[in-house]
Amino acid sequence: MSGEDKPKSAEELNPLNATEDFDPMSLAQRSNFDSPTQGWDAAGIFSSSANLIYDGIKGDWGAMAGDLAAFGMDLLGFVTNPMGSLLSAGIGWLIEHIGFLKEGLDLLPATRTRSTRWR
Repeated sequence: MSGEDKPKSAEELNPLNATEDFDPMSLAQRSNFDSPTQGWDAAGIFSSSANLIYDGIKGDWGAMAGDLAAFGMDLLGFVTNPMGSLLSAGIGWLIEHIGFLKEGLDLLPATRTRSTRWR
């Protein structure tokens, strides 16, 4: 083995060298959500508070007014029945974000109504 083939330092011996050039932006990938608050969808008071905060940061005052009304209703529901609101938020979130739960419910038929004529 010639002198040129030998490693020059301990870092060259380690195949997992952490001193290589690292670009933190290489870890930043596009989310699979369409909006920053989509991860909170169907989570009751958590969803409405996330939407309220996001629209406040964006400065969308019209949407913020609607979100404030939704948050007020969710807060009223939470005050009157805290355990029910938390369970509803958790179950709603699970159904919205866990694929096989959502697909199973999507297969259920909606209410079947027959069109009748008045005679």
